[in-house]
Amino acid sequence: MNSQLQFVNPWVLYLLWIVPVIAWWWHFTSRKMEQKLALFISPEMQKKLRPEAYTSRQTWQTGLIAAGLFLLLIAAARPQWGTKEEKIYQRGRDLVIALDVSRSMMANDVHPNRLLRAKADIMDLIKELKGDRAALLAFRKKALTLCPLTTDYAFLRHALDAVAIDSAPAGETDIGDAIIKSMEILKKDERAHKAIILISDGEDLTGKALEAAKEAGKYNIPIFTVGLGSSNGSRIPEQEKSRNFLKYRDKDIVTKLNDKTMHEIAEATRGAYIPVGTASMTSTTLGMLYRNHLTRLSALDIEETLQRRNVERYQLFMLPAFLLLLAAAFLSRGRLATTTKQTNPLKNLTPPSVPLKKISIVIVSFLTLVHTSTSQTNNSVDAESAAGVTSTATNKLHSLDVPPGREGARMAQKYYLTGKYQEAAEIYLEALKGASEDSQKDFRFNAAVSLFKAEKHKEAADILKDLFQKGKSGQAEYAKALGAALYRASDIPENADYAKISDRARLLLESGEAFKESVRSAPEETQSRKNLAVILDKLPAAQEQAKTAELMAKYEQASAQQIADQMLQTQRQIVSEIPTAFTNGSPSQITTLERISDTEKKNADLWIPLKGKLLNSMSQQQNSDPKIQQQLAAFEQLVEATRAQMKDSSMALRDLDTAGYNSAAVSENNIYQFWKSIAAFQSILQEDLKRQTNAINITSQDKLQGQPSQKLSKTEQDEALNLTELFVKRFSESIPETGETPPPDSQVQKPDEKKDAKSQAEKKLITAETRKTILNLAAQASSAQKVALSLITINNFDASLLEQKKAHSILKEIEKLLPKDKSSNQQQEDKEKKEQQQEQKDQQDQQKSQQDQNQPQPQQQEEKKEEEQQKEDKNAQQEKNKNELSAEQLKKLLEKAAQRESEHEARKRERNRSIPMSPVDRDW
Repeated sequence: MNSQLQFVNPWVLYLLWIVPVIAWWWHFTSRKMEQKLALFISPEMQKKLRPEAYTSRQTWQTGLIAAGLFLLLIAAARPQWGTKEEKIYQRGRDLVIALDVSRSMMANDVHPNRLLRAKADIMDLIKELKGDRAALLAFRKKALTLCPLTTDYAFLRHALDAVAIDSAPAGETDIGDAIIKSMEILKKDERAHKAIILISDGEDLTGKALEAAKEAGKYNIPIFTVGLGSSNGSRIPEQEKSRNFLKYRDKDIVTKLNDKTMHEIAEATRGAYIPVGTASMTSTTLGMLYRNHLTRLSALDIEETLQRRNVERYQLFMLPAFLLLLAAAFLSRGRLATTTKQTNPLKNLTPPSVPLKKISIVIVSFLTLVHTSTSQTNNSVDAESAAGVTSTATNKLHSLDVPPGREGARMAQKYYLTGKYQEAAEIYLEALKGASEDSQKDFRFNAAVSLFKAEKHKEAADILKDLFQKGKSGQAEYAKALGAALYRASDIPENADYAKISDRARLLLESGEAFKESVRSAPEETQSRKNLAVILDKLPAAQEQAKTAELMAKYEQASAQQIADQMLQTQRQIVSEIPTAFTNGSPSQITTLERISDTEKKNADLWIPLKGKLLNSMSQQQNSDPKIQQQLAAFEQLVEATRAQMKDSSMALRDLDTAGYNSAAVSENNIYQFWKSIAAFQSILQEDLKRQTNAINITSQDKLQGQPSQKLSKTEQDEALNLTELFVKRFSESIPETGETPPPDSQVQKPDEKKDAKSQAEKKLITAETRKTILNLAAQASSAQKVALSLITINNFDASLLEQKKAHSILKEIEKLLPKDKSSNQQQEDKEKKEQQQEQKDQQDQQKSQQDQNQPQPQQQEEKKEEEQQKEDKNAQQEKNKNELSAEQLKKLLEKAAQRESEHEARKRERNRSIPMSPVDRDW
């Protein structure tokens, strides 16, 4: 507990000097008055005219007022010392905002158009949210969650700002799917603290909306529908701010507000329909909807936090100050003018008996609570050291003559009453000798209670566990005590190591099982049920912490780059396996997809140690730059978003949903972009070679097929060029102009090292001359890649291939100049053997695919993914000591992470645009 004294208003203490000044001035003024009075009336006459107590009363009154004011000023400064823990509950509602982003929302019968008006109204709604969780969902042919339930309104605004027509896949508007997805976000239960806000023009082209609304009504989820548009209808622009309009069979398409559908959806769920229509924003807003309707929903405790707060102590000064001022008032001139006794004012200083009685009641209540808590926890403490403690007792009590049976138990009881709980437990266990079977159970239970009081909770739990397993009676009592002991044993400090954090979840789980046994044995006992509820509330968080601790311990010796290498390698393997699994029509398809799903889930969890290492590196830099902190927050947001997407992919694959492939592919790209930001120059060079090889193969196929398509080859060639430039940058940062410096002991050659001269030669350092040569070669490779890229653009495949192969040869020369170790050479040989086998298989597959006019890229990618897997394994060992991030590298990493979210949204929109619609679908 923090016992440091502090003041909330310390400036008030500067006024304390006023109190003695006022007291001195009052005393000085009184003396002056006495002196002036003595000039007219002699002291003997004054004694006859006024009582002798007058002077003493005035002195006491001055002192009491001064002391009271002094204490009041201290109370006004609000002194605090000590801390206490308080549970803070956040109450609120869960709202899902489902926004229609179909082409009909581009109609401009609402200024500036329906979609922009809806976004402005949602902004107005967000301003009204205070503690409520809100989610954002965009729907068109399918509904996509853009923002999960959150109280982070800044993130919600950011997600809303990025909403556009292509935020969801194109196709016929499916309001029913939006309602179903909204229900999945809210989770189906009957607690009335959630609602759906559906914003649309009411054009449901699939006809599933009413059926989905009735399903929502079964779970007491009201849907508040907001209709945008006019009943007269409006034309749909082809693009935003375009003067050309969509046509169907040479006629302009007119979209109208469908009030009937929106009203039926609201009525089926006991919600409300708000016909915004074309009204101005000042007359009808979602803010008014929230105030008039949503606030009537019952709020729910959605978050509980435990906060430490300083204890206010001003009451300790306020009460004495009040009593002192009250006593001074009793000494006023009109009250005691007839008395000459000085003891009466002093009696008034004595506090009344009632407050003392109240204080004693509080103390007694506190002691009662402590006793109750102790007795309850004692009843739950029984299980830890049946065997272990017995042996310890023998060693520690060899100097004591512990009598057997009840005499020994009485001796243990004396130790217990004096607070020597450890010794009492040991004596109880020694007293087992010569005791009856029933007495032995009592002695062991008492030993467990003593160990619990001595904070030896695990030892107590061992004893109680043995009693519970062997006992035939008292099972409920033993189980309850065991649960309490295990619960206390699970209490670990915040800075505990990974092993203790993992152990905490196990202890909590065992504690819950013990309380379950207690409830089974004594169903009428309510305390065990309450305890079980507490355990179940804490168990998920503890299991998540244990999972995190296990991952952090497993990858404690691995670097951030090694983890990123493994993630990228695994994700690429997943993406390559998914198409094969979905085209497999045999029953093994389910098993294969479940295996891929598990792999994806485990790969997503690798973000935990990776993020921990990067954040730890950031904390060690102790950089308080606000820009760095913002970039760090953006990085955390990117990590969590990508991890959530990978988990969604895992769930979709387990459900045999092809949407899992898109999520996995986007996640692969995110991981790859992150990998580039931390990869060493050796790894970047290997990736560069792979990309350049892919570009050569794809361009060759384009040449053979005579197809002018440039997209794939141009993409690979462009990425190879970027990697070459990144290699130059990372290589220049890692290797100084003077070359690498050998370690101090590198000049001494051990006898064993002479046996492997070849291995030593491969581990040579990069000299200044070698560095210069590598940079010159990299410049040549970059120049050749730029020329190849420009030639691809004009479909000059022959000339482009020459430049691509030239760049590839130069990159191979650079690879030879870089140092290698023996393990990497062995991996290279294994890789080449696998490449030869894979090449033969891919050639056969490519011939078949060419006959079907399919692109050969997937087979080429599978070959190169295997190549990359081997190369990354080779480079992991080389970069073991070169993977620590510098402050500059970390800053650049965070700058790139800040751009990931917007890039991710852009890729998602591009993907939605590229998905072709069915010829019979209408996208308006």
